[in-house]
Amino acid sequence: MSAPQIISIGRASDNSLVIDKPSVSKYHAVVTFITDHVVLLEDKNSTFGTTVDGRRIQKTVIGPESAVILGQVEPLDYRQVLGLRTGAAAPRPASIPRSAPAPGRDPLDFRRPFAELEKVQELYLATRESIQINNPRQQARLRAAFGLVPLVGLFLGPIGIAAGVLGSAVSQILAAEFLNPSQKLIALEKEYKRTYVCPNPACQKSLGNVPFLDLAARKQCPSCKARWSD
Repeated sequence: MSAPQIISIGRASDNSLVIDKPSVSKYHAVVTFITDHVVLLEDKNSTFGTTVDGRRIQKTVIGPESAVILGQVEPLDYRQVLGLRTGAAAPRPASIPRSAPAPGRDPLDFRRPFAELEKVQELYLATRESIQINNPRQQARLRAAFGLVPLVGLFLGPIGIAAGVLGSAVSQILAAEFLNPSQKLIALEKEYKRTYVCPNPACQKSLGNVPFLDLAARKQCPSCKARWSD
C-alpha cells in the first residue's frame, strides 16, 4: 500500500498550501488523507496554534464540516486542501447514490435501498468492535474483505452500494497505522454518519445510531415519508 499523502500548510513558499498571513507559522500544520472525506490535521507547534470547532488542537480528525482556524483568524478551506490531493478525482457528492423507483411505481417506495442499511450498520458495528478491543486479526479480515473497493458493490449484490462505500472507508481507516484507536473511531463515525441516512435522495436525513430493526419497525421516514419497509 502506498504511503498516505501529506499536505503541508504554512507561510513558507515550499509548503503544499501557502498561506502568507502574519499569524500563520512558516510550517504551521499538515493534513494527512484517511479517506476522501476525512483527514488527520496536525499542528506543527505553530506560534498561534490551530483550532477545530473552537477547540485548540495538536492532532485531530477533521471532515468537510469541520471549522478550522489557523493562527488567530485564518480559516482553512477544506475544498482547497482536497484539490491539492495528488491524483484526486473531482470530489464525490456528500450523498450516496440511491436507486430511484421505477417509472409507474410509488416515488416514495425506497424499500430496496433501505434494506442495504442493515449491512451498513453491521459493518460499522464490527469495525468499531475490532478497533475498541484492538483485534488485529479481525481488522485484517475487514481490510481484506473490502480491499477491492470497486468490486464491493458487485459482491454484495444490487443493494450493496452504501455498504460498499462504507467498506471502502473502513479499508482505508484500518490501514492508517499513523492513527491511534480513538482517531480511527472518530474517522469511522464520520463515514458512518455520511452513509447511514434515509435512502431518499431528496431527504438524506441522518439516522444516527438507531438500530436498523427499530428503523424498519417505523416503516417510513418521519421527515420525507419515504417507505422503508412493509
